[in-house]
Amino acid sequence: MSLSWNWFVHKVLARPYRLNVAFDRGSGPAVVVLHGIGSSGRTWQRLADELADTPVRVVALDLLGHGASPKPTDDWAHYSARDQARSVLATLRAQRVRGPYVVVGHSMGCFVAVEVATLQPRRVKRLILYEPPFYAGLPARNLYRLRLRAYFALFNAVLKTKPDSAGFRRIQKLIARQHDFELTPDNWVPFERSLRNAIMQQTALEGVKKLTTPTQIIYGTRDNLVINDKKKLFFGETAAHVSSGQIREQHTISARAVRALAALIREDR
Repeated sequence: MSLSWNWFVHKVLARPYRLNVAFDRGSGPAVVVLHGIGSSGRTWQRLADELADTPVRVVALDLLGHGASPKPTDDWAHYSARDQARSVLATLRAQRVRGPYVVVGHSMGCFVAVEVATLQPRRVKRLILYEPPFYAGLPARNLYRLRLRAYFALFNAVLKTKPDSAGFRRIQKLIARQHDFELTPDNWVPFERSLRNAIMQQTALEGVKKLTTPTQIIYGTRDNLVINDKKKLFFGETAAHVSSGQIREQHTISARAVRALAALIREDR
Protein backbone atom coordinates (compact mmCIF):
# COMPACT_ATOMS: atom_id res chain seq x y z
CA MET A 1 0.00 0.00 0.00
CA SER A 2 2.78 2.42 0.84
CA LEU A 3 4.49 1.80 -2.49
CA SER A 4 1.21 2.38 -4.31
CA TRP A 5 0.66 5.63 -2.45
CA ASN A 6 4.22 6.72 -3.12
CA TRP A 7 3.72 6.02 -6.83
CA PHE A 8 0.45 7.97 -6.90
CA VAL A 9 1.73 11.02 -5.04
CA HIS A 10 5.17 11.39 -6.57
CA LYS A 11 4.74 9.99 -10.07
CA VAL A 12 1.08 10.43 -10.97
CA LEU A 13 0.55 13.73 -9.13
CA ALA A 14 4.23 14.76 -9.52
CA ARG A 15 4.31 16.10 -5.97
CA PRO A 16 7.81 16.93 -4.76
CA TYR A 17 9.26 15.14 -1.76
CA ARG A 18 9.54 17.01 1.54
CA LEU A 19 13.09 17.37 2.76
CA ASN A 20 14.59 17.02 6.20
CA VAL A 21 15.39 20.33 7.88
CA ALA A 22 18.90 19.87 9.24
CA PHE A 23 18.49 23.00 11.35
CA ASP A 24 16.51 26.24 11.43
CA ARG A 25 18.29 28.83 13.56
CA GLY A 26 17.89 32.50 14.34
CA SER A 27 15.25 35.03 13.46
CA GLY A 28 14.97 37.68 10.80
CA PRO A 29 15.26 37.57 7.01
CA ALA A 30 15.83 34.00 5.86
CA VAL A 31 19.05 32.61 4.43
CA VAL A 32 18.55 29.20 2.80
CA VAL A 33 21.73 27.12 2.55
CA LEU A 34 22.10 24.18 0.14
CA HIS A 35 24.94 21.65 0.33
CA GLY A 36 26.75 19.72 -2.39
CA ILE A 37 26.61 16.11 -3.56
CA GLY A 38 27.31 13.43 -0.95
CA SER A 39 26.93 15.90 1.89
CA SER A 40 24.14 17.20 4.14
CA GLY A 41 22.76 20.34 5.73
CA ARG A 42 25.01 19.91 8.74
CA THR A 43 27.95 21.22 6.69
CA TRP A 44 26.52 24.71 7.24
CA GLN A 45 26.60 24.62 11.05
CA ARG A 46 29.74 26.74 11.21
CA LEU A 47 28.10 29.36 9.01
CA ALA A 48 25.10 29.49 11.36
CA ASP A 49 27.52 29.88 14.29
CA GLU A 50 29.32 32.69 12.48
CA LEU A 51 26.00 34.46 11.90
CA ALA A 52 24.71 33.95 15.46
CA ASP A 53 25.08 37.68 16.21
CA THR A 54 23.35 38.69 12.98
CA PRO A 55 19.53 39.02 12.78
CA VAL A 56 19.00 36.32 10.16
CA ARG A 57 17.22 32.98 10.07
CA VAL A 58 19.51 30.28 8.68
CA VAL A 59 17.61 27.33 7.21
CA ALA A 60 19.69 24.29 6.25
CA LEU A 61 18.06 21.45 4.32
CA ASP A 62 19.21 17.93 3.50
CA LEU A 63 18.72 17.68 -0.25
CA LEU A 64 16.78 14.75 -1.67
CA GLY A 65 18.77 11.53 -1.24
CA HIS A 66 21.10 13.12 1.31
CA GLY A 67 21.28 13.24 5.08
CA ALA A 68 17.95 12.33 6.68
CA SER A 69 15.84 13.29 3.65
CA PRO A 70 13.94 10.66 1.62
CA LYS A 71 16.11 8.52 -0.66
CA PRO A 72 13.71 7.22 -3.31
CA THR A 73 15.07 4.67 -5.77
CA ASP A 74 11.98 4.59 -7.99
CA ASP A 75 12.38 5.29 -11.69
CA TRP A 76 10.69 8.69 -11.42
CA ALA A 77 13.29 9.97 -8.92
CA HIS A 78 15.83 11.52 -11.29
CA TYR A 79 17.62 13.75 -8.76
CA SER A 80 18.03 16.56 -11.27
CA ALA A 81 18.63 20.12 -10.06
CA ARG A 82 15.03 20.93 -11.01
CA ASP A 83 13.72 17.98 -8.93
CA GLN A 84 15.78 19.17 -5.99
CA ALA A 85 14.59 22.76 -6.33
CA ARG A 86 10.93 21.73 -6.33
CA SER A 87 11.51 19.80 -3.09
CA VAL A 88 13.35 22.77 -1.59
CA LEU A 89 10.47 25.12 -2.38
CA ALA A 90 7.86 22.68 -1.04
CA THR A 91 9.82 22.30 2.19
CA LEU A 92 10.29 26.04 2.63
CA ARG A 93 6.55 26.56 2.22
CA ALA A 94 5.89 23.89 4.85
CA GLN A 95 8.37 25.61 7.19
CA ARG A 96 6.71 28.98 6.54
CA VAL A 97 9.94 30.44 5.23
CA ARG A 98 8.70 33.47 3.36
CA GLY A 99 10.67 35.39 0.81
CA PRO A 100 12.42 37.24 -0.37
CA TYR A 101 15.32 35.21 0.98
CA VAL A 102 19.00 34.78 0.20
CA VAL A 103 19.96 31.37 -1.18
CA VAL A 104 23.50 30.12 -0.66
CA GLY A 105 24.72 27.03 -2.51
CA HIS A 106 27.91 25.01 -2.48
CA SER A 107 28.98 22.86 -5.44
CA MET A 108 25.89 20.97 -6.68
CA GLY A 109 23.84 23.08 -4.29
CA CYS A 110 24.65 26.06 -6.54
CA PHE A 111 22.73 24.39 -9.37
CA VAL A 112 19.77 23.79 -7.08
CA ALA A 113 19.91 27.43 -5.97
CA VAL A 114 19.79 28.61 -9.59
CA GLU A 115 16.74 26.42 -10.22
CA VAL A 116 15.03 27.78 -7.10
CA ALA A 117 15.52 31.33 -8.42
CA THR A 118 14.35 30.26 -11.88
CA LEU A 119 11.14 28.68 -10.55
CA GLN A 120 10.34 31.40 -7.99
CA PRO A 121 12.31 34.56 -8.88
CA ARG A 122 10.21 36.80 -6.63
CA ARG A 123 11.05 34.72 -3.58
CA VAL A 124 14.82 34.95 -4.07
CA LYS A 125 16.47 38.20 -3.09
CA ARG A 126 20.02 37.15 -3.88
CA LEU A 127 22.08 34.13 -4.89
CA ILE A 128 25.48 33.37 -3.40
CA LEU A 129 27.14 30.53 -5.32
CA TYR A 130 30.24 29.10 -3.68
CA GLU A 131 32.42 26.96 -5.96
CA PRO A 132 29.85 26.17 -8.68
CA PRO A 133 31.24 23.40 -10.95
CA PHE A 134 30.10 24.86 -14.27
CA TYR A 135 30.93 22.32 -16.99
CA ALA A 136 28.36 23.07 -19.71
CA GLY A 137 28.21 26.27 -21.77
CA LEU A 138 31.84 27.26 -21.17
CA PRO A 139 33.82 29.23 -23.76
CA ALA A 140 35.54 27.09 -26.39
CA ARG A 141 39.06 26.85 -24.99
CA ASN A 142 41.43 23.91 -25.27
CA LEU A 143 42.36 24.06 -21.59
CA TYR A 144 38.70 23.85 -20.61
CA ARG A 145 38.11 20.91 -22.94
CA LEU A 146 41.08 19.01 -21.53
CA ARG A 147 39.91 19.50 -17.96
CA LEU A 148 36.35 18.54 -18.82
CA ARG A 149 37.52 15.31 -20.45
CA ALA A 150 39.42 14.46 -17.27
CA TYR A 151 36.43 15.27 -15.05
CA PHE A 152 33.99 13.25 -17.11
CA ALA A 153 36.37 10.31 -17.41
CA LEU A 154 36.54 10.26 -13.61
CA PHE A 155 32.77 10.61 -13.23
CA ASN A 156 32.06 7.84 -15.74
CA ALA A 157 34.50 5.54 -13.96
CA VAL A 158 32.67 6.20 -10.69
CA LEU A 159 29.29 5.55 -12.30
CA LYS A 160 30.46 2.12 -13.50
CA THR A 161 31.35 1.09 -9.96
CA LYS A 162 29.07 -1.34 -8.13
CA PRO A 163 28.29 -0.76 -4.43
CA ASP A 164 29.48 -4.27 -3.47
CA SER A 165 32.78 -4.06 -5.32
CA ALA A 166 36.38 -3.48 -4.31
CA GLY A 167 36.35 -0.36 -6.51
CA PHE A 168 33.51 1.06 -4.46
CA ARG A 169 35.47 0.49 -1.26
CA ARG A 170 38.47 2.28 -2.80
CA ILE A 171 36.26 5.25 -3.62
CA GLN A 172 34.91 5.23 -0.05
CA LYS A 173 38.45 5.29 1.29
CA LEU A 174 39.39 8.15 -1.03
CA ILE A 175 36.42 10.36 -0.18
CA ALA A 176 36.75 9.61 3.53
CA ARG A 177 39.56 12.17 3.42
CA GLN A 178 37.07 14.85 2.42
CA HIS A 179 35.12 16.69 5.10
CA ASP A 180 31.36 16.16 5.25
CA PHE A 181 31.25 13.71 2.36
CA GLU A 182 29.72 10.30 2.73
CA LEU A 183 29.15 7.49 0.24
CA THR A 184 27.55 4.22 1.31
CA PRO A 185 25.54 1.47 -0.42
CA ASP A 186 22.42 3.06 1.10
CA ASN A 187 22.91 6.39 -0.64
CA TRP A 188 24.53 5.06 -3.80
CA VAL A 189 21.43 5.45 -6.00
CA PRO A 190 20.85 9.10 -5.02
CA PHE A 191 24.57 9.81 -5.43
CA GLU A 192 24.78 8.13 -8.84
CA ARG A 193 21.66 9.87 -10.17
CA SER A 194 22.69 13.23 -8.73
CA LEU A 195 26.09 12.95 -10.38
CA ARG A 196 24.56 11.93 -13.69
CA ASN A 197 21.50 14.17 -13.83
CA ALA A 198 22.39 17.25 -11.78
CA ILE A 199 26.12 17.62 -12.40
CA MET A 200 26.94 15.90 -15.69
CA GLN A 201 23.71 17.07 -17.35
CA GLN A 202 23.64 20.64 -16.14
CA THR A 203 22.16 23.92 -17.41
CA ALA A 204 23.10 26.20 -14.52
CA LEU A 205 25.50 28.50 -16.37
CA GLU A 206 22.87 29.36 -18.96
CA GLY A 207 20.34 29.60 -16.15
CA VAL A 208 22.39 32.26 -14.36
CA LYS A 209 22.63 34.29 -17.57
CA LYS A 210 18.84 34.33 -17.93
CA LEU A 211 18.18 35.47 -14.37
CA THR A 212 18.03 39.05 -13.14
CA THR A 213 18.53 38.01 -9.50
CA PRO A 214 21.71 39.56 -8.03
CA THR A 215 24.24 36.72 -8.07
CA GLN A 216 27.60 36.59 -6.30
CA ILE A 217 29.97 33.78 -7.31
CA ILE A 218 32.91 32.83 -5.09
CA TYR A 219 35.62 30.54 -6.42
CA GLY A 220 38.35 28.72 -4.53
CA THR A 221 41.76 29.33 -6.07
CA ARG A 222 42.89 25.82 -5.02
CA ASP A 223 39.69 24.09 -6.14
CA ASN A 224 40.61 21.36 -8.64
CA LEU A 225 36.98 20.41 -9.37
CA VAL A 226 35.86 23.79 -10.68
CA ILE A 227 36.85 25.79 -13.75
CA ASN A 228 36.94 29.52 -13.16
CA ASP A 229 38.11 32.48 -15.18
CA LYS A 230 37.21 36.11 -15.76
CA LYS A 231 33.52 36.81 -15.36
CA LYS A 232 33.13 38.27 -18.85
CA LEU A 233 34.37 35.05 -20.45
CA PHE A 234 31.67 33.03 -18.72
CA PHE A 235 28.76 35.47 -18.70
CA GLY A 236 29.48 38.02 -21.43
CA GLU A 237 29.16 41.78 -21.26
CA THR A 238 25.46 41.94 -20.38
CA ALA A 239 25.30 39.98 -17.11
CA ALA A 240 25.31 43.05 -14.88
CA HIS A 241 23.54 41.09 -12.14
CA VAL A 242 26.55 38.75 -11.73
CA SER A 243 29.70 39.50 -9.74
CA SER A 244 32.54 37.17 -8.81
CA GLY A 245 35.45 36.86 -6.45
CA GLN A 246 38.00 34.36 -5.15
CA ILE A 247 39.31 33.02 -1.88
CA ARG A 248 42.30 30.78 -1.27
CA GLU A 249 40.51 27.49 -0.73
CA GLN A 250 39.92 23.96 -1.97
CA HIS A 251 36.49 22.46 -2.74
CA THR A 252 35.24 22.60 0.83
CA ILE A 253 33.28 24.76 3.26
CA SER A 254 36.21 25.75 5.44
CA ALA A 255 36.47 28.31 8.22
CA ARG A 256 37.88 30.76 5.67
CA ALA A 257 34.95 30.13 3.35
CA VAL A 258 32.46 30.56 6.22
CA ARG A 259 33.91 33.99 7.06
CA ALA A 260 33.74 35.09 3.43
CA LEU A 261 30.16 33.87 2.97
CA ALA A 262 29.03 35.41 6.26
CA ALA A 263 30.46 38.77 5.20
CA LEU A 264 28.44 38.65 1.98
CA ILE A 265 25.26 37.72 3.85
CA ARG A 266 25.74 40.62 6.28
CA GLU A 267 25.86 43.05 3.36
CA ASP A 268 22.09 42.61 2.95
CA ARG A 269 21.24 43.34 6.57
